[in-house]
Amino acid sequence: MSLEGIWLYIFRHDKLGDIGQMSFQGFSNNYTHFISQVPGEREDPMTRKREEAFGELSGKLIKVMEETLGKEDNDFKPG
Repeated sequence: MSLEGIWLYIFRHDKLGDIGQMSFQGFSNNYTHFISQVPGEREDPMTRKREEAFGELSGKLIKVMEETLGKEDNDFKPG
């Protein structure tokens, strides 16, 4: 799904349901912003299970994207 230059991917698990979502937004200076989120309330034990299932996966995906696109250490601040 793409909304105004933001690509959003939702990840589902057979038993845990929606375990997380990742969004990618590209900027004109070739910088890409990654966001990884897990649904649920902090106190919900299912949220912790989703974090365990999705945390490693999202970290690996971001690492591959950074290796492919390059990694920028500077924060982008739109003008």
